[in-house]
Amino acid sequence: APRATLATQTPYVCDSGSISRLYVSDSVSTSTYIWTTTNGNIVGGNTGPSIYVDTAGTYIVNQYLQAGCSLYASDTIIVNRFNTCFLLANNLVDFKGELNSQTTRLSWSVLYNEAIKYFEVQRSFDGISFTPVTTMATQADLAATAIYNYDDNIAGIPFRYIYYRLKLIDITGDDKYSMIIKISVAPFDGAGFKNAVTIISNPVKDVMQLLITAVKDNKAQVNIYDQMGKIIYTKNIPVEKGNNVLTIKEMANMPIGIYNTVVIIGNELFTRKALLKR
Repeated sequence: APRATLATQTPYVCDSGSISRLYVSDSVSTSTYIWTTTNGNIVGGNTGPSIYVDTAGTYIVNQYLQAGCSLYASDTIIVNRFNTCFLLANNLVDFKGELNSQTTRLSWSVLYNEAIKYFEVQRSFDGISFTPVTTMATQADLAATAIYNYDDNIAGIPFRYIYYRLKLIDITGDDKYSMIIKISVAPFDGAGFKNAVTIISNPVKDVMQLLITAVKDNKAQVNIYDQMGKIIYTKNIPVEKGNNVLTIKEMANMPIGIYNTVVIIGNELFTRKALLKR
């Protein structure tokens, strides 16, 4: 049987926030591999043809042809420390999006593919409140530097702008967020539209989002009343021609129940009922 020979694509790690995968390049399925270290740190289990480490140091693998057999071979590999380190937050590079008809093509690159467990693509219509669109597992067969793509179908979404960000979850469970990118959708021409107000995701949980559609640039006044008729929220905002999203976080401090939302756009008044649940 081939004797264990160790290898890695990332022979350098930072003091914190980075991961290196060490593996037996010519592993045999019937052999048992047990890993140890003199001055490093193994993340997770220490048996099998590969391990993950997060600390510079010396790592040793012992190979046994079968469980219970005497030592057959061993090999040593050294993981060095970066003199100038960057954390996992800098692992993601070149996150961008491009609109193609009714689809947003998102693309991004990672410098240390093996350090990421999966990605979560998130979308927002106001650049503040984001919701998951999909999750993508990393492709282990890719090189250390890898490129990913995702196509988001936005047909029927009535917003002028769509915002995206990525959530990266590494193999230790830590997460990081990317920068936010803004995609401009086809201009709103107002043809066939009227001023309108919609509560997004009703019943509401902690955060209320109002979709205010305006046929022209205008001003809007938003008032929210509790079940006793007491005003609990008021705000005057400018609205642009098209779809506007107002995020109201103050609902998180209110008791559950029904709330009346009154929106005045120009000389038009709109009343909507919101059910607040936990």
